[in-house]
Amino acid sequence: SVLGLLGGCSPAALLNTTVSRSGYRLEADIPYGSLPRQTLDVYTPEQPRADGKSVIFFYGGSWDSGAKGDYLFVGQALAALGITTIIPDYRVYPEVRYPAFLDAQRAHHWGVPGQDDLRGLYGRTMGILGLGNTGRELALRAKAFGMRVLGYRRSLTEPPPGVDELFTSEGRAGLEAVLERSDFVVLVLGLSDKTHHLIGARELDLIGPKGYLINMARGPVVDEAALTEALYAGRIAGAGLDTFAVEPLPAESRLWDAPNTLITPHVTPQVPDRTGRSVEIICENIRRFRAGEALLNRLTADDMYSGNSRQA
Repeated sequence: SVLGLLGGCSPAALLNTTVSRSGYRLEADIPYGSLPRQTLDVYTPEQPRADGKSVIFFYGGSWDSGAKGDYLFVGQALAALGITTIIPDYRVYPEVRYPAFLDAQRAHHWGVPGQDDLRGLYGRTMGILGLGNTGRELALRAKAFGMRVLGYRRSLTEPPPGVDELFTSEGRAGLEAVLERSDFVVLVLGLSDKTHHLIGARELDLIGPKGYLINMARGPVVDEAALTEALYAGRIAGAGLDTFAVEPLPAESRLWDAPNTLITPHVTPQVPDRTGRSVEIICENIRRFRAGEALLNRLTADDMYSGNSRQA
């Protein structure tokens, strides 16, 4: 369905979307947040394009790798965890204090203290650490809410769609700038020796009392002891935590009762064709290996994790 395909759009965008269909081809002209209007084409294997490619859209346009049977980007489910399901469950919108409103509802009490001071996402700044599939999808969704988006990745490239400014891990200045300027810092990067405890006491102080930390990466990317102390001391505004150094999170962990903190049990919305996508990538890598071509999703030395602290 069109609504399923355009799940990353805001309601206002959906209301202004025009769709036409011819056979297996679907065209949609999408007003996507503050981005330029995007036209996406979806072709299926039953009716490919004239050049023989089966092209699958991603949010913001079409993607061609030059080979028949291109792949969907796979970060949409996690990005939904970061915005679509995050707002009602408080993970990227903790300032709405949904738990407090729910407690008030159960007590039949009208309103909660401080509700008139709450702010929406529009005009706020989100810093996304990690711009793989999930980070790029999250950037588009944040932009659809009218947010300013800062991206952080290992190497300097052109900013992906939805990212206003791009910073790199070459030197500490880039990371510091993202942390200091962001109202919401979202971790969606991989765990490696270089990202182990990337966020520690100093980094939390840079986020400061104005900012929220959301960890959808891996637990050891954050120094949990430092995070716990920062939450109880009010040195950051709050946190949404989906991953932890030890899982399940031990019952005696102080994080369970930390102020302005929402905990979810490392859960991601499922996508129905996840296994099929994985098999496609495996089969394509077998073909590439036999043909002597570069493999998809290759690990490098920078991706390795031995449990060591962050390297300089």
